[in-house]
Amino acid sequence: MPEYNGFELINFFKKVEFEIIFVTAYSQYAIRAFEVSAIDYILKPVEVESLQKAVEKAKQKRQYANSHQRLDLMKSAYSGDEITKIALPLNDGLLFVDLVEIMMFEAERVYTNVFLKDGSKILVSKPMRVFEELLSNRPLFFRMHRSHFINLNFIRKYQRKDSMIEMKNGMSLSIARNRKQEFEDLLKELNLLV
Repeated sequence: MPEYNGFELINFFKKVEFEIIFVTAYSQYAIRAFEVSAIDYILKPVEVESLQKAVEKAKQKRQYANSHQRLDLMKSAYSGDEITKIALPLNDGLLFVDLVEIMMFEAERVYTNVFLKDGSKILVSKPMRVFEELLSNRPLFFRMHRSHFINLNFIRKYQRKDSMIEMKNGMSLSIARNRKQEFEDLLKELNLLV
């Protein structure tokens, strides 16, 4: 749009009495779209089937949802102003995952493997630095090496001598030499190291 983006456009309405479906080439605004109660978030190039599904969802929602129900739904997904989910771009859309379910991110060239608590692994077409920047204010996520960005809640064992971490999924990962002290300081700060 030439002068306004989709979020600014919403501000022109005193009362939103319609459903919102975002169609964009930018996956990074997905969380914000759902914060304004968007029905769907479709990435370009648009597949006809995805658009049809989104319109059908909008029709169904109009039949039984009111603004109070939507507000309750949003409150259950987000606690306060802090976002508790992350949108992972997939071929056919976005997968929303609770941050507490993410065990670690692993760089694979320009892609990232996202390891989840349930043992699944999702390949995402974004470099790991995107996730590191997105979660920079989350102290429980730590970049321990150029290839690994981990959730400290999923560490099973830390071997100081070898600078190795064993994750709850059994993977052994090394801490970069120049990150070891920062890692131990973080553990102390979070009262995880005695």
